[in-house]
Amino acid sequence: MYADEYCATGKALDLVLCCLHRSEPIGFVLSTLYGVYFVRQLSRISVIHINLRIILCTIPVQYSTLSGTRVLYRIVTENDLLPEPWIFIVRALIDFVHRLALNTCCLCILTIGVERALAVIYRKDYEKRNAKIGTRLVISVMILGTMNSMVNSVLDLIDLFAGSNTYGLPYLDRHPVISFYFISSASTFCIVGSSLTFVLSRIVKKISRKESKVDLSTRYQSMENSDTVQTLLPTIVGYTVFCSFCELFSAYVIYRDQDTCGVGTSCSEFFVEMSYISINCYHYLFLTWISLKFKKLNRLIKNDIQRMLNVKQDNPYTISRDIDRHSPVDQGYSYFQQLKAEWQVK
Repeated sequence: MYADEYCATGKALDLVLCCLHRSEPIGFVLSTLYGVYFVRQLSRISVIHINLRIILCTIPVQYSTLSGTRVLYRIVTENDLLPEPWIFIVRALIDFVHRLALNTCCLCILTIGVERALAVIYRKDYEKRNAKIGTRLVISVMILGTMNSMVNSVLDLIDLFAGSNTYGLPYLDRHPVISFYFISSASTFCIVGSSLTFVLSRIVKKISRKESKVDLSTRYQSMENSDTVQTLLPTIVGYTVFCSFCELFSAYVIYRDQDTCGVGTSCSEFFVEMSYISINCYHYLFLTWISLKFKKLNRLIKNDIQRMLNVKQDNPYTISRDIDRHSPVDQGYSYFQQLKAEWQVK
């Protein structure tokens, strides 16, 4: 059965690892369901530009892939589902996809800042632009992540042909120093992304004040940039703080306790498990924050909850006055009430 070797020892730390390993598939299922629901609802919101929606929708996919490949690797390895050499090929492929997901998780935080910077640069016509920018950014992230994963695949092959006795462990479990480099690069990308987003928040505020007399489309794009940057900034800064903490903790484990916390020990496995649990917790916090702060998305989720609980849904944007359709004043009032309901303008 899954994680039996930890359950059988009876040691306190091994029993904790046994529970953590058994809970990994549950965490993967919950993460995937939440991510699918988030992507489905976010894709319905036209008030968020298509380029930003593309990037935000890829993030749950990456986190679910990261969790799912780790679970799949353990199931394939611990249950001897395939004979040699197929087991080694499948392990290598799963590890490759796992590293790709880990790389793209970090890079996508940076691409959010890049996409918002382009929205500021092309603010005069960005609202009318198609999905090319978001698609190209995601493709660039996938290419960079693939290149990095291919480099690490060389070390994976060396472990295989060298007959390493820890080859049954996932790649990053076998190489804690490389895991430390991954976390360090994640911190670097996040620091750059959060700094860029912070600078953008200042620039967008100044632009919004200066462009009070420009056309409505440009003014709306400036307002949308300002609101979006202010919403995303806490999540990006939070991810930066999280990665920096993981970097310091992993450095302590690797360089100070390497004699008692070597590769394959319960101590090392516990450190790795806690790192992945922290990543999943951030995933939930990220999706929850976005769901709460984007008003249109928040309203869709509330409507789903009310529908599930069979609660009557109130429309807060119902016009409660009699309107003369032939009056220019009332026509304007009706138009802007509908516009407010559609764009969630305060």
